[in-house]
Amino acid sequence: MRQVPDQSARMVYSDMPLAQALEWVSQMWPHSARSFTDKIQGAGYLHSPVTYILCTKDEVLLPSFQRERIELIEREKGKKIDVVELDVGHCPNVSATELTARTVVEAIVRDA
Repeated sequence: MRQVPDQSARMVYSDMPLAQALEWVSQMWPHSARSFTDKIQGAGYLHSPVTYILCTKDEVLLPSFQRERIELIEREKGKKIDVVELDVGHCPNVSATELTARTVVEAIVRDA
């Protein structure tokens, strides 16, 4: 898939200043469209603890879509998963690094 820089910046990095978002978009690699359509070959979430970071300001994967994915994972696992809602956009590893890192560490500790 090809990116339209201005449009991608406004969606993918919607919680960042535009100039900074454009810089990040310039570093993005092309993304395979097959990753959206091919069947998952090995769903690791079925065999490992799961904490889903739901990004409430995500304009690429809207929160309603994320909640549908959470429900799918829970149905396939046969149990509830941990869900942490963060008030961030699509790439919290870029726009909210400390919050994301803290959330990941807390999930690891919780599942240890």
